[in-house]
Amino acid sequence: MKFLLATTILVCAANAFTFPRHSTIPASNTRLHAAGGPPQYDKIEATLRHAEKVDNGNGSSVMLRIDTREAIEYEPGHVIALEIQDAEDNTLDADSKTSTDAQENGGWMRGPYTVSRSTEHSLDVLMKVVGEKSKRFASAEVGTPVRFGGKFKVPILEGISNDTTKRVVFVSTGVGVGPCIGAIEKALLEEESSFPPIDLIASYRTEEEIVSKEHLDRLQEKHPDKFSWKTIVSNEQGRLSS
Repeated sequence: MKFLLATTILVCAANAFTFPRHSTIPASNTRLHAAGGPPQYDKIEATLRHAEKVDNGNGSSVMLRIDTREAIEYEPGHVIALEIQDAEDNTLDADSKTSTDAQENGGWMRGPYTVSRSTEHSLDVLMKVVGEKSKRFASAEVGTPVRFGGKFKVPILEGISNDTTKRVVFVSTGVGVGPCIGAIEKALLEEESSFPPIDLIASYRTEEEIVSKEHLDRLQEKHPDKFSWKTIVSNEQGRLSS
């Protein structure tokens, strides 16, 4: 039997779902609904270890490093609902969607975010600082309580066959590179480097938005036959298109 050797192209982007307004679920309940009702999921208590600035510029992209006592099992590409309480000074616009949802969720702001990497008792989430929720996460102090739940979407590496895939190409835009980085790290750790060679094409609007450049350069230097990467800066080179 002959196998077709192929190049697998994976596009990494921020995945999302929304939370229904005026939910019939009590705010004290430990379960939430995604848009349309199910799926449901329990919340896991955790703490913020660090909100690390990881871009080349003004810190508009941060990697949240979150610890939990409860054992968890997540992979790069899983989407979770991540929550944090509003700051004590309550700077939210009372009429904003974020404020309304927080009031209905017992004062906890929440949003969907993609897991970049995870261990049994920690996970990392790359986030763009653009609105009220992300600003709250980015400015939170070490040890701030957070909580999360759900396990949506499909892990990035799931379904890639080492036997039938000749090369894997990741294409990302903005903070969508986060789960790509986690997936690449995991693939490069496979025993005897059995995973196919990987190319990463990461697109950003400006040079300042490039994420984890030094880390990716080190991975490329350490695994020259297994990993290469390049950036596309759309303000200088134009956008990626199909």
